[in-house]
Amino acid sequence: MLAVTIERERVRVGDRFSVSFQRTRRVPPGELGALPPSSRGALVPHRPDEFASRVPPEWLGRPGVFVPLFPDEAVWLGFAGADAKPVALKIRAGSQNAVTGGAWNEELHDQPQDYLVCPDQSSWDGVACGEGQIRQFTGTPLDLLIYEPRPGVTVKRLQPGLPDFYYSLDLSSVSFVTQRLVSDPYGITSWSSEPTSRLSIYFVSPSSYHEMTGEDPLPIDSVYTPRLLP
Repeated sequence: MLAVTIERERVRVGDRFSVSFQRTRRVPPGELGALPPSSRGALVPHRPDEFASRVPPEWLGRPGVFVPLFPDEAVWLGFAGADAKPVALKIRAGSQNAVTGGAWNEELHDQPQDYLVCPDQSSWDGVACGEGQIRQFTGTPLDLLIYEPRPGVTVKRLQPGLPDFYYSLDLSSVSFVTQRLVSDPYGITSWSSEPTSRLSIYFVSPSSYHEMTGEDPLPIDSVYTPRLLP
């Protein structure tokens, strides 16, 4: 497994990939819009092992972080990495693949594409839940699986990393936002058949966060500074 380190508001996995947890407003049911809500600042992640006596025991002994989340908030994931060192990424949300909304499994598939390629894909906002719809991340634990290039393979672009299709906001009792999936510009055979690293992400309520860390998270309105970049 690759080394996992926390650098302020970002979690770095190896030397190819990092992720941040951008807090944003939860889209009200029935609201129409063309773009996801902008970032209202990055959440500061914590290692469960640093609070071993206060966190659920199943969080311990595995690469993972936890962040606080208020009831009126959602989170989107911001990705970063060197252009010369891309990775493939799968996102598990409960029993679902967040990219397709289908049942979870660890294999990469390209018909349809059920993974992201970073840094071509700079962000992801939620769980696909039907044609044209993405449900915002609002508390379900996530698992990120990182796939590096196959040993001995130098990844080369076979095509531009262009939007393959878009998810859009729809009228519903659930919060939906627009999301684009960037097609894999390297081809599925470029990636290892098994993940080279994993990262678990846990979202906790403000009260649970206080019990675990002894600190109180700031409400979203007190830290609001519009930002569009992950």
